[in-house]
Amino acid sequence: MTLHDTMVADAGCYTDEKFYAVLARGCMQLHQPMKAIVVVRAAYHLPGHSMAMPAHKNARPVGVEPRVLDEIASRLRAGGNQEREALASLTTDLFEYRGVHIGNSQGASGSRSRGGNGCQRRGQQDGWNRSGK
Repeated sequence: MTLHDTMVADAGCYTDEKFYAVLARGCMQLHQPMKAIVVVRAAYHLPGHSMAMPAHKNARPVGVEPRVLDEIASRLRAGGNQEREALASLTTDLFEYRGVHIGNSQGASGSRSRGGNGCQRRGQQDGWNRSGK
């Protein structure tokens, strides 16, 4: 998590959905599903996370790989009350703020433009609501 905060503090460094997928999967492998939710919230720029936000201007949410989002949701559904409640809140926020449906791969990945290295190209229209939602 410290690496994430260091990277996004650098205005010249950009993260992508694979970066967030690796962080979220790492949390799940360490049996920390609530941390995985924090990572997903940061990846989509949703409220309710404590991770640093990107330093560069007009940074847009990149999300996580759809398959990883589905894996996390599946594990949380099988968890206790706290995990299921956190998943319900995440599901609501993903839909409300980003129009993303968990379990819908196309909706999670969307049609965002990417550079050759998987990073978003700056300045292109990509379908995210510019008002922060």
